[in-house]
Amino acid sequence: MEESPQTAELPLVATSVIGALLVAIIIAIVILARRSRALKKKIGYPKGQRVRLLALLFLEPPAELLIIFALLWAELTTDFVHVAVALLAILPGILLGRYRANGSFVEALPKHRAVVTAHTRGELLGFLAIVAIKVLEGNAEKVVFPYWLTLVLTAGLVVILSESAARVFALYKKYEDAIPEKSANSQ
Repeated sequence: MEESPQTAELPLVATSVIGALLVAIIIAIVILARRSRALKKKIGYPKGQRVRLLALLFLEPPAELLIIFALLWAELTTDFVHVAVALLAILPGILLGRYRANGSFVEALPKHRAVVTAHTRGELLGFLAIVAIKVLEGNAEKVVFPYWLTLVLTAGLVVILSESAARVFALYKKYEDAIPEKSANSQ
């Protein structure tokens, strides 16, 4: 009979801080998402494209980091195989993020500090599905997930996180490349 792996619980103070930060970030995301939608209506972009304020883009990776950190704490602090899988999952996430940024970037809106992107549907649903499975794994008393599935979930969450960060960075780079040089205005 196998012994269950040692589980490390996230300290209560850390849980409280993560929760408070996450609430603050989510409130900011909701406010900025509303402003983005209002700007899209004002400018009149077609369906299938969305206007994203840069501030909104920059808040997505930290929000995901806090959620994923809380979900993977036990695995990453007690099992080196999960750490190795997480490290290996970073590169595919970065490549996917760059690919998605290249495919979704439409134009920069420097006047509004925003970008226009083509709408991609699967990103939120994929993230929510993996988080739901991970939460089920952590809270289910009678359901035992096979070890390989926990590794797949760890890899999936880290790919999502690194994809998000790489996509935001690549979109910002495209935004910067698309705006006229500031030094040209000063001559």
